[in-house]
Amino acid sequence: MNANLPDADASILYYDSDYPSADHGLYSENLDPTTEQQGVAGDVDRYLELASKLDGSILEVGCGSGRVAIPLARAGHKTHGVDVSSGMLESLRAKLPSAVADRLTFERADATTMELEERDFAFCGGDEFPEIMQCLEEQNIRLAI
Repeated sequence: MNANLPDADASILYYDSDYPSADHGLYSENLDPTTEQQGVAGDVDRYLELASKLDGSILEVGCGSGRVAIPLARAGHKTHGVDVSSGMLESLRAKLPSAVADRLTFERADATTMELEERDFAFCGGDEFPEIMQCLEEQNIRLAI
């Protein structure tokens, strides 16, 4: 999402249904060949598999509504999400299960200028991975992989 998007924009309301997950989210009935082609249908499982092999906190840049961050926290991983959209973070806050609230923190920040208290993470998830990696490197944020 972008920083200038109104908090009640329809794209925020429909984000989870536009990007369904077969096993970890709402709207699995919306899975279709397009979501399969985009790689969205199985991305949560890929992140869970990667996280299971590593020790340390997980950083998700562009965490949005928590579509990936919540399953990671449910699996026991300490996860920190960053998103530039306050509307998306409000969506995450509204559906955050109390059982994972101690493992999932999030904040509104721009990935290009964020100032994180924690500087070391096991790995980072996000849609624009090459750009994210460059921003993290410029900010001296370290990843195990």
